[in-house]
This record gives sequence, structure tokens and C-alpha cells, in this order.
Amino acid sequence: MKKLEYAIQKDEGLHMKEAVEFVDMTEEFRSEIEVEKKEVRMVSGKSLLGIISLIARKGDRLYVTVQGEDEEEAAEAIQKFFIEKL
Repeated sequence: MKKLEYAIQKDEGLHMKEAVEFVDMTEEFRSEIEVEKKEVRMVSGKSLLGIISLIARKGDRLYVTVQGEDEEEAAEAIQKFFIEKL
């Protein structure tokens, strides 16, 4: 199991374009991916509606849990996505 934590840096926060890109990327992995924003709830990282429902704004912290056979690769891809896109 891999756990990641990231604070949104982008002024616009996590919007539709980035949410779609994130879900498209996570769907490539077999591992279970969950994203949590403490004040809201935990959602599937493979659910566009779930990711959008987090309403992540600049400064919000997202907590990601990755578990499965390709968790190393998935965690690396997610970390790279957060750094480059958010």
C-alpha cells in the first residue's frame, strides 16, 4: 500500500480538465486508488464524479491511497500528475 499527500498549488484548484486527465490516468492501473479530502470524504480515484465532488481548491490537501499489483507505478504517476498539473 502506498500513501500520498499533496496540497493543491494551482490558483484554480482541481477543475474539470484536470479531473478528466486524472481519472483517465488512474484508469490505466489495476490498483485500487482512493482520494480523500478530510472535510469531505473518500472517493474512488477512477470516478470522475467522485473527484469533482471533492471541490479541491488551492491549499486543500488531498490524501491518496494506492493498493494493488501495480501500486508502485500508479503512485509514481499520481505524484508526477500532482506536481505537473496541480
